[in-house]
Amino acid sequence: MRFLILSTICFCTCITGFAQKKKAPTFTTVDVAGIVQYQISMEWTEISDFKDKRTGTEFINFQRIPIQTDTAKLFVVTQSCKVENARGAGIKAYSVPRLEMFKKKKDFKIVKTFTNSDGLLKVAYSIGYWAYYTDENNIVHKIVIIHGIHKNGFGFQFFIDCPKDVFPALEQEITAQISSIKFL
Repeated sequence: MRFLILSTICFCTCITGFAQKKKAPTFTTVDVAGIVQYQISMEWTEISDFKDKRTGTEFINFQRIPIQTDTAKLFVVTQSCKVENARGAGIKAYSVPRLEMFKKKKDFKIVKTFTNSDGLLKVAYSIGYWAYYTDENNIVHKIVIIHGIHKNGFGFQFFIDCPKDVFPALEQEITAQISSIKFL
């Protein structure tokens, strides 16, 4: 009987210790200009922000803790969100010109377009793109670009830029961020 009690205590202690090491990631909420909000893990650090109260423009940039691959290379993932005046623009008229900066990237190619009707993106009047490009170091990046228009006439641009080599390790985290985007 004593052996059974000791075994149970040891087993429970081991399970508790294992559970503590495998904690679920902690998330925080990012609110941009009181227009759009989304969740990010605590692995992200804000690296810059800008607010222009006169125009209502605000943008915020984050960088994720670098990820090391099997080849010992370190990769950095970035994320940005910008809110700006978009009065009178439909989603297509808002989105198309904002893709131009990405189209200038080497080998830029959109591989999938999605909207809130696809289930991943929850906000109406928005469109998302999965795309690839190659940077100046010949590293292929997978990016998600999302554009949306809030009912009060403000538009938002959200994107995550992730080197393709580390995307599989972050895909679940990235899609969770996309799904968490909502209008305020």
